[in-house]
Amino acid sequence: RMRDAAQRALDLDASLADAHAALALYQAHYERNWAEAEAGFKAALDLNRNNAQVHHDYAHLLLALGRRADSARESLEAAQLDPTNSMLTACAGWHGFTNGEYDEAVIRSLKALMMMPDMFWPEMVLGWAYEQTGKTDKAIAAFRQASAHSAGSSFSLASLGHALAKANRHQ
Repeated sequence: RMRDAAQRALDLDASLADAHAALALYQAHYERNWAEAEAGFKAALDLNRNNAQVHHDYAHLLLALGRRADSARESLEAAQLDPTNSMLTACAGWHGFTNGEYDEAVIRSLKALMMMPDMFWPEMVLGWAYEQTGKTDKAIAAFRQASAHSAGSSFSLASLGHALAKANRHQ
């Protein structure tokens, strides 16, 4: 239905940035047609450069394509366009982390946590960034918080277990 609705909207008005973005999301997630998805995101951004969500979604496509620097840049653009959106700020930290920008990941994660202290995703990114910079105790603390805020998700517990093992600790 998403594809059909987006295509119908574009048939009625090809200048609808959101319709291009919706079709691009469909192409990325359901068709795995990376070239069409990228073309759709670019078309949406050509029509509206100020849509933070389109920059965010495009960043995820770029990450899937292994274009980490481009992904980090798009994600940061999304966060700058919507600076009060804690999730976009947290994702900018994640995309920076995947690009090896560990200090930037820490800064973005801490900023997201100031906006929404109980959000587990920036705590995860913070833990991974601390781990990569040798701050294992801080990583463990971040993963403990992430585990608490995610009701003990296996994802957060696995990261906590890894950090504890790295520190040669049991608890």
